[in-house]
Amino acid sequence: MGRTSPGPLSLYIHIPFCKKRCAYCDFNTYAGAEHLIDDFTTALVKEINFVGKTSPKQELATIFFGGGTPSLLSIQQFEVIFDAIRSNFSIAPYAEISLEANPGTTDESYFLGLIKVGFNRISFGVQSSDPVMLKFLDRIHDFQAVVDSHQNARKAGFENINLDLIFGIPGQTMQVWQSTLADCLALHPEHISAYALGIEEGTPLDKWYSKGLIPEIDQDLAADQFTYAIETLKTLGYDHYEISNWCKPNLQCQHNLSYWRNGNYLAFGPGAHGHYDGLRYENVKSIPAYIKSLMKEDLKEFPYPCTPSVLNFKPNTPEEELEDSIMCGLRLVREGLNILELEKQFEIDFQSIYRTQIDKLQKNGLLNFDNNVLRLSNQGILLGNQVFLEFINEL
Repeated sequence: MGRTSPGPLSLYIHIPFCKKRCAYCDFNTYAGAEHLIDDFTTALVKEINFVGKTSPKQELATIFFGGGTPSLLSIQQFEVIFDAIRSNFSIAPYAEISLEANPGTTDESYFLGLIKVGFNRISFGVQSSDPVMLKFLDRIHDFQAVVDSHQNARKAGFENINLDLIFGIPGQTMQVWQSTLADCLALHPEHISAYALGIEEGTPLDKWYSKGLIPEIDQDLAADQFTYAIETLKTLGYDHYEISNWCKPNLQCQHNLSYWRNGNYLAFGPGAHGHYDGLRYENVKSIPAYIKSLMKEDLKEFPYPCTPSVLNFKPNTPEEELEDSIMCGLRLVREGLNILELEKQFEIDFQSIYRTQIDKLQKNGLLNFDNNVLRLSNQGILLGNQVFLEFINEL
């Protein structure tokens, strides 16, 4: 069995700072650590340089700054970071360059600065337009801040804007969800992401739930809310191209497509996860530990593209790469999973290996198989995790 080979390259940079950590968030973020931003920026540049000097200049198809709240960095700090990126990599002329931003943390002059630096896509963490839901989630903005931020981004020249939403929130009625969707669609974003709320271990939300302070998530209502979003967005011409993502024609998030196609992406910053030619790696999570690791002159050799900030790394087996490709590819609602391409890439007879699973999932109405492409059915989209589990640990 073969393994994936380096193709189009993406870059993810994790900015771990937040004004306030939200109750549901289990990402690697820290509130009240803004005093470390300058040292973090210096360390990040060192990490970029470390990887850049160990390989010929590669072309980046996408760059994504996630968090946390990347918009807490100044334009001057972004200029320093982009100088390092351009010194070590070649940015494709068509490259999608995205920034996650919290509403209310920016103004028009900041967005103008972002465009000057090189950004061409913004993703706002909206979550809800309802003040009660925003308070429950511990968000620090109101919906007017979303409207203002969106307007300022448009004025500055951004033509590709995503809005992140959450459904399945305890207390979020169907009417509240419908209003949130309508409020956001009135802004005419190019892209919508909608995720079901999960109660993640160790979060304040998890503690509230374990103490009986909040009710269980109504899974049936959450499914109805998801279905409503699917139907509404389809009616308005949005392409449902991934389980949780919709876009106007030809405006898919190219960076996230690199994940769902199990592509190659470098990752910089505390807690960032990368994948390159079958090697998966993870950076140390602590900001001070990350800074310290990159301030010392470490002569230890690392497999490309690992650096002194890497906590652990593991070459995937071809079997693990195949499973990752299956799970990621099935998330692509329209594109689906091309069996012939998988068979060529991994040198296997896919249908012989997975015939039982395919037949079972087709019989249960969860999977469609047409012209050598596997796609989730409408019901399969709602029960995606059940479908994915059928393909795990079969080799």
